Amino acid sequence: MPSFCAAINCGNKSGKNCKDISFFRFPKDEKRCQWVINCRRKDLDEKDFVFLNKNFYLCSNHFENTMCYSTNNNGKRLLQSAIPTIFNIPNPPPLVDSKRKSPVERHSFPAKKQVVCLPVNSDSNLENKMSTNKINFNKLQRLLLSLRVKNSRLRKQVRHLKSK
Repeated sequence: MPSFCAAINCGNKSGKNCKDISFFRFPKDEKRCQWVINCRRKDLDEKDFVFLNKNFYLCSNHFENTMCYSTNNNGKRLLQSAIPTIFNIPNPPPLVDSKRKSPVERHSFPAKKQVVCLPVNSDSNLENKMSTNKINFNKLQRLLLSLRVKNSRLRKQVRHLKSK
């Protein structure tokens, strides 16, 4: 039975035309609910993770190269922490930056820097605070999205229990 990619605007299907593309099942655990959020498919929000794992796939085109590794039989596997970030939609999720610097950046020697004393209330301190606030804001946004997914699942469970 062929596997179809669940991403919006993606028509990839396992078979002869997609030999270089791998298909990955949705994860079973709630910790990786970012897959559902990044897909931006409202119909997947209401489904439980076991059902998603059995019936829905994402193709390798939606994962950065740093999220996959090759196997001995020319296949691809995902890292445990892999999150899909590449989508053909108007407002795609942000890419996951690689933590390692390029070899040029790692091995180049920095130019001599001048030591400059800045007052306590300088613009650079303000910029540092702003970047810290932006990082905290992004973390809160991700937390909010995951809580919304959990909330919708709990509501579904309550409706199911009420109907019994």
